Amino acid sequence: MKFLIAILLCANAYAHVNHRADGHAPIGVMGDHGHAKGDLMFSARYMQMQMNNMWDDSSETDVFDDTSYMMSPKKMSMTMTMLGAMYGIADKWTLMAMIPYLQSEMTMERKMGGDDVEANSSGVGDITLTGMYEVIDMDKTRLYLNLGLQLPTGSTTQEDNDARLGYAMQTGTGSYAFVPSVVYSRYQDSTSYGIQFKLKAFLDENSEEYTRGNEYLLNLWGSYLISESISTSLRLEHLVRDPIKGEDEEMGSMSPVLNSTTYHGQRSTAFVGLNYLHSSGHRLALEYGIPVSYNVSGPQMSVDSILTLGWQKAF
Repeated sequence: MKFLIAILLCANAYAHVNHRADGHAPIGVMGDHGHAKGDLMFSARYMQMQMNNMWDDSSETDVFDDTSYMMSPKKMSMTMTMLGAMYGIADKWTLMAMIPYLQSEMTMERKMGGDDVEANSSGVGDITLTGMYEVIDMDKTRLYLNLGLQLPTGSTTQEDNDARLGYAMQTGTGSYAFVPSVVYSRYQDSTSYGIQFKLKAFLDENSEEYTRGNEYLLNLWGSYLISESISTSLRLEHLVRDPIKGEDEEMGSMSPVLNSTTYHGQRSTAFVGLNYLHSSGHRLALEYGIPVSYNVSGPQMSVDSILTLGWQKAF
């Protein structure tokens, strides 16, 4: 009898956690919670990344002074709209699908003459399918193991003015990728915290004869519950990216954005977030992040800011 009461108390405690504003991780973290069999959740995220200045190692650099490139990027804006769905296919298994649509704009400067050149790209990105396994999901503690597969549905041949655009302007990678992650979160009366380890390992060479570098991601976050419907969050993200293997020979070598050797390194970014849960079950969230450290193989563009807006609703 005591054991049954304990189980019911744990279930009630978790039900309470699941219906408060920080019941989901900050909007920049995915795969932190699952759904009961037959339950469905839809989501939409809008992310805008602004990039300015050129970096090499851990400091800014002037491309024209330090290299022989004839063109250099001045600024870049990348917008991603991601639609998602989660469905509980079994008691401990949830299936998640994420479909991104990307739009990028880059301003380049010519060394001779100093005039600007604009470049644009857009299209569907690489779709990701993930199976999420519930290791622990009770008594204010969650632990999920996620096994994802990224599909090469985006383009690697985007062009502007009949010229192949650089790797950062392509909407896809052209390769399959294995995307496992583990996410742990813990909830207290008015606070919560979590940690995520995530790997993206590319499995094959694409049709343009290169393979994107593997990515390693660590997320640490904490949230404070202002009320049952509003919470704030702080998150630190550390991203490490391996070098690209091979190169797209159609890109040429006039600019660092066309050079496959200038796309690896690591970056730490700090985010502040706000989460709102309406009584109807609609969740709204935002995060704003700025980089706090760089160590990259450049010259490559630095991230200036990242803004993410999100909506979620379970049925």
